[in-house]
Amino acid sequence: MKFKLLVVAALSVNKIKGTFTTTSINKAGKKDNMYQEHPVLGIARKDILSKRGNMTSVAHAKSAYRNYLAENVELFIWSVKRFSSGKSFDAKGFDLNSRHLRQTLLDLSASIENLSPYSPSLSHHLTYAKELYRKTMDLSELLKFFPRNNGKASNLIHKVIQTNLRLMTFLDSKGALNSQVKESTEMISQIVDDMTGWENKFNSLPRLPLSVKLAFDVVFKEANVLLNILAIKIFSFKHE
Repeated sequence: MKFKLLVVAALSVNKIKGTFTTTSINKAGKKDNMYQEHPVLGIARKDILSKRGNMTSVAHAKSAYRNYLAENVELFIWSVKRFSSGKSFDAKGFDLNSRHLRQTLLDLSASIENLSPYSPSLSHHLTYAKELYRKTMDLSELLKFFPRNNGKASNLIHKVIQTNLRLMTFLDSKGALNSQVKESTEMISQIVDDMTGWENKFNSLPRLPLSVKLAFDVVFKEANVLLNILAIKIFSFKHE
């Protein structure tokens, strides 16, 4: 069953119901409201930051608004990772939604940066979301330059890029392992074996252009960094 591609419509207000909603765009290009916030989070930003009402109400509204933003950053992160959740990155789906994702990230950034008082944890969460989106965008563009059906070297680079995208989903915004990795270390061992095999095959290819060698080295090293981080996290988890 084809899943619907989630695009977080940050700060989108349903004026009829007075609630915030999350919009999805399915592969047919149609929009659906899949996620609906609690009514308390439907308070508009200008009302939240106003001086009306007593201080308790204002403090509660500000707290609710911060929670709303934090939840939408988490939804944004989830929506980006969904394209890498399988063994193969959904490049077409990401291309279709990348513009919407970018605008969502810009809206969230503007809202979080204007928060008063400043929230270090929310800012850190946003930084992770930005980095995740940037890396996913960069790697998705590299996939276009190195398709599977363009020779052995291109095919191997393509596989390593796909692996990078997949490895990025194994850690959450706090650097903790997700439950999938905690439950199965065999998956990581298989990836390590695959990477070793691809490296040996690539190094055996004759007369490769320098640019191709450089591309492989860059994405391979990035994957190794992620694998080393995962290995340390898994070791720590096993010995807790």
